[in-house]
This record gives sequence, structure tokens and C-alpha cells, in this order.
Amino acid sequence: MCITQTTHRGQGENGGRRGRQERTSGNCHTHHGEIAPLYTTNAGAGFHHEFMLRDLIGHLRFTFGLHGRRQAFIAICFNAGSLHIPKPQDSPTPGLAYPMTRIRISAAALGFATASALIPVTPAAAQSADVFRVMLGVGANESEQTLTWRSPSPAPEQVRFYPTDAPANAVIVDGKAEEHGITTYFSKEAVLTGLEPNTEYAYQIGTEAAGWSQPQSFRTGDGDDTWDFLAFGDAQIGVGGVAFDREQADNWNAAVTAGLADAPNAEMLLSLGDQVDGWGGVAFVTKQYDHFFEPDALRSIPTAVLPGNHETYPTYLEGMAHFREHSALPNEHGDSNYFYERNNALFVSLNTNLSSPEEIADQANFVRSTVAEHGQDKDWVIVTEHHSPFSQGTHYTDDDVRAIREQLTPVFSEVGVDLVLSGHDHIYTRSHLMNGTQPVIPSTAAKRGDVLTPGANETLYIATSTTGAGKFYDFQAEDGRKLPNARQEFLKPEDMHPSTAVWRQDYTPDYSKVAVTPTELTVTTYNVHNPQVVDKVTLRK
Repeated sequence: MCITQTTHRGQGENGGRRGRQERTSGNCHTHHGEIAPLYTTNAGAGFHHEFMLRDLIGHLRFTFGLHGRRQAFIAICFNAGSLHIPKPQDSPTPGLAYPMTRIRISAAALGFATASALIPVTPAAAQSADVFRVMLGVGANESEQTLTWRSPSPAPEQVRFYPTDAPANAVIVDGKAEEHGITTYFSKEAVLTGLEPNTEYAYQIGTEAAGWSQPQSFRTGDGDDTWDFLAFGDAQIGVGGVAFDREQADNWNAAVTAGLADAPNAEMLLSLGDQVDGWGGVAFVTKQYDHFFEPDALRSIPTAVLPGNHETYPTYLEGMAHFREHSALPNEHGDSNYFYERNNALFVSLNTNLSSPEEIADQANFVRSTVAEHGQDKDWVIVTEHHSPFSQGTHYTDDDVRAIREQLTPVFSEVGVDLVLSGHDHIYTRSHLMNGTQPVIPSTAAKRGDVLTPGANETLYIATSTTGAGKFYDFQAEDGRKLPNARQEFLKPEDMHPSTAVWRQDYTPDYSKVAVTPTELTVTTYNVHNPQVVDKVTLRK
């Protein structure tokens, strides 16, 4: 199928010339019968429109915004397999002006306020099993999993799940609509409960009447206290624009593949925020999410996600609407703070985009109460947050990071948090053991392979690098100098922050494997594209 996009630019506020821009592409990416949102533009005097074509699902969903009397048309040629957007113009005949195989719709037909329409080309009921961007998420504990998906239909849908060796024991649960104002898809979620350990399950999405999606399978953990999970920093797919998103998506896919080759029995995937870049309009952002959801592992291994700062672009309301519609967060507190229990570990996940004194105080109380109520019988307490309190990246001196460092890290030490995993800085940094903001300096120099025995109130911080590799941050010295291509072994100790034990910037994507036992927590960080170990550290009790 060939898609032609044409932009006509009107007189701008600064007197810019009218122009015409046309882009034609073949072999469009499809995901579960979907062509991602194709276009977002400004045309004429403030005209704005967004739309999505799903050629196999058979729906066109679009949004118009209009200022003044100017109207716009979309013509869709299903039989020709192309899409064309003519120049906005005054409407001689509002409404549908062509037969169903060729549709012309004016903004006047939808009203002068922002409006939304869904035009079925085939019966919606027959397509309800055509779901996409499916993700298996973490539940409140290991006996639960969440499931989120996107659908072309607003109709109610269900999840059917069963042990693969006993399909007659299928359980059907209702999906719940999760709508936060995104007009290009319908989001739904469900919670699968009563899962037995060490059991393979299959699940399908749909309804008995409309049909079910193809089965996907997952295996629950064996329920003991020796297990692995994988952590990934900043896929941030879409950095630099559409010309680079495929390369970044390939790096993200490669990171997940390499991690699972190293830890084939990993019981969880953890994405530490900035799943997407967030800029570029709804069309491009939706494509970024398409890329993030490409790894099949997201449908078979419980995946926990965090909101990074790039999940708040172009505005907090719009960016977080996408995040909320793609995520089901167990035990949620406030705005996207949540916790979950896995085997012998408690995970507390914080939305560190919230950095006012009042918001941080609320998070501090959330951490205190959660650890008191759910962490006392656990071997390990792990906090995940996007912004790194301690790193050698340039964000170290940002006001929001300073506030998190000064106000939250003492609370982590106070309640006995063992490990804090974060992203944001795109440079690997491991701290010394920290008592609040104060480093506990060892008697020997820190090195790869360290085995640390924390004392009371001592916490380890690891800032991961990026998996998408769309951008990296140079080492920033204690005095603020940026040192490209620097290596720790060639710098003076005083160049590093007092909190830093080990750092590395090799400008390649990384991932981390976390091995958990009752007495040891080992984090090994690898390069994605070769087997080089970036760092390895063990906490021992």
C-alpha cells in the first residue's frame, strides 16, 4: 500500500510563505492489522487535524480542530490503496460527498469545536479481536498479572485465560475501559488473578460473540526466592525525529533479546521511564509506542513501566494520557506512584516528575507506609524511579533532581531501601553505599565486581544508561565541566561527585540483569551489542 501525505501551509504569524510538502511511502509498517497514525499538521490559519487509518481493521478515526471559517476535507481512496489530504478550503457541500469507497468529510460536518468521529467500513463486531499494543504487566503480587491492550472498537471486551494443559478450565474476566482523552485508539485493561506458580497460561482477548485473538502464553515463576529480572533504561524511541526511530527501536528490541538470552528465566522486565521521546505530534508519538511494543516478550513476561519526563511531552496532560492508557499500575497511589510484591522483594515505583515540596512529601509518606506494611517480611526493598538522584550526567544539577536527592534519599535510608534503580541520565553510574545524601567511602577503591555489605540505613543507587541509544550525555565533572569520551581510569578522583563509585560512558546501549537470592542481590550491566560487562555489583546480607 502507498500512502501520500500532502501538507499545505498557509500564511504564518511571522509572514512565512505558503508552501507545499508532499511525502510518499510504500511498504508501511503494520502492527496487528494497523497502520499507525499517519499525520499531524497545522494548515492554514490555525487548522489542526489528527487521524489514523487502519486498513485491515477497516476504521478511520480522526480529530479536527478549526479556527475561523476555513474548513478542510479528507478524501480516502480505499480501492486505490492511498490516502490524500487536499488543501483546506471553504466547503461547498458539507458532509459526505462521495460513495462509501470514497469518502469526503468536512470540518463543518463535525462542528466548529474539536470533534471526533469513527467511520466503520466493516462491521465493528467482527473486528473486536483485532487488538494491538498488548502488554502483560505486573500485578499486586506474583499470583496476579495485569493485561492492557488497544482496540479499534469501544465495545466491551474480555480476557479468557487458562492453563495451557487445561483449556477447559478457562476463566473469563471483563476488560475495563481506560480512557484519558486519546482519540486514536480505545484502551482497555484487565487483571488476571488466582495464578498458580510454575504454570504456563494462555490468554485471548475478545468476546464469545465477536471472536478471540490468537492465544499468547506466559509462565508464572516457581515461587521461590531465587530469581532474575531485567532492567532497561530510557528506550526513548523517537529522538531526533522519524528518520531515527527505526534504529532506536532496533536497539530496544536488541536489548530485550540480549537480556533474555542472558537471563532466559527472567520473571519480570522493568522499563525505567522514557519509553518514548514524546515529541512530534500524536501521529509520531503513536508510532513511537508502536515501536516500544514490538518485542514479543512484552506479551509473555510481566513488564513494569515508569513515567519518565518524556512521558510528559508535549504537555503533562497529553503525554501522561498516553502513559496511563498503556499502563495498569497495581496499588496505585496518587498520580502513577505504585508498588508490587515479587517473591522475596518489594518494589516501590515513584513518578519523579512530581517534584514540588508537597508532592515529594506525599511520596515520602507513601514509601514509609508501603515499606512498613509490605516490606517487613521481604529480603529486599527496591525503589524504581526515572530521575537519578546520583549520577555523573548533566541532570545531576537540575532543580528537580536536587529536590529528589535532598528530600527523598534520606527517607530511603530511613526505611531500609536496599537498591534504587533509575534512568534519565543516559550514562551508567553506580553510587557508593549512601546514608541519605552522605556517601560511605570504602577503604579500597571501588571496582567492577564489588561485593558490598550494607550497614544500617545504607542504600545503593544505580543510574542505568539508555537502551534506545538515541542520545547520550557526556560525563559532567564535579565543577560542571563536560568531558566527552572521558574514562574513569584517566580522571582524577576529585573530578567525580563524592557519591560516585563507578561510572562508564561508552556511547552504546546497555541493559542490566538483576539476580535475586535471599542473601544476595547482584546487578550486572552489559553492553547490548557485545558481551562486555560494564559493571557488576553485589549486595550481601
